[in-house]
Amino acid sequence: MPSQHKLAIALSGGKDSMGMVIALKDFQNIVAITVDHRLRPTSTQEALQVQKWMMALNIPHVILTWEHDGIDTDIQNKARIARYDLMTTWCLTHNVPYLITAHHLEDQVETFFMRLSKGSGLKGLGAIHEVTRYNNITILRPFLTLPQTVLHTYSQNHPFIDDPSNYNPIFERVKFRELTKHYLTLDPHAHILKTITKLQETDRYLDDQIQHISYHQLLELDYVLFERVIHRMFQDQYPFKSKKVRILYDRLKDPHVHITTFAHHIFKKTKEGIEIVKEDREPSRHPGAI
Repeated sequence: MPSQHKLAIALSGGKDSMGMVIALKDFQNIVAITVDHRLRPTSTQEALQVQKWMMALNIPHVILTWEHDGIDTDIQNKARIARYDLMTTWCLTHNVPYLITAHHLEDQVETFFMRLSKGSGLKGLGAIHEVTRYNNITILRPFLTLPQTVLHTYSQNHPFIDDPSNYNPIFERVKFRELTKHYLTLDPHAHILKTITKLQETDRYLDDQIQHISYHQLLELDYVLFERVIHRMFQDQYPFKSKKVRILYDRLKDPHVHITTFAHHIFKKTKEGIEIVKEDREPSRHPGAI
């Protein structure tokens, strides 16, 4: 990991992230960031408790609050997007180029099976990458190939926040967490990581092959190439569901549709091809929004 730059650590206060921050506490120029999602009555109190722990470890700490009017659907996905938006925006504002998360081997396997169950393609089955870009910030996941027990070794003698949502079977990831536990008893050396690595390598190779394709050429592409170009175009954002990309493709191919929006951008047909400009308003207010 880079040692000459400021590093932000995504710290929920759970056992995994507490293990990570303790493992990295001797790094210079680190700051821990906790997001108060305000999804539970105790969340603000818990964030303040994490701040006290960081003060005891002499680690700078920031609390960011997700302001909302209540979330009833797709809770974990919306919370994840809000969390990354808040943390990376803070990093940009404070000139911190790297954000580190505590993703580990079990997270990787869970994600692979979740994507597999939804019929994901090559990009989705590549699951989590060790290094990605989001909102112009580099996300690092140094523990991704290591079992969760490595992180717990560091946090075993330290208190942590035990989030009850981690055990609530209403959430999809909790169900797949149980599947992962059973799977890893059959594959104790996690050979599945080799498969995921090969999928990621193939995905990167194909991305390299489309570097010459201009956005003006979108209408000339078949869907497979179109989807890959769209993912490349918005690579700093969380990956889009294939269903939404397919809707965009069908609209642009429809001769009766001349303008539509996608991911806060306007796609407009011109004589030269497709013109894409950033939207200056919420996409939901546009009649052609996806």
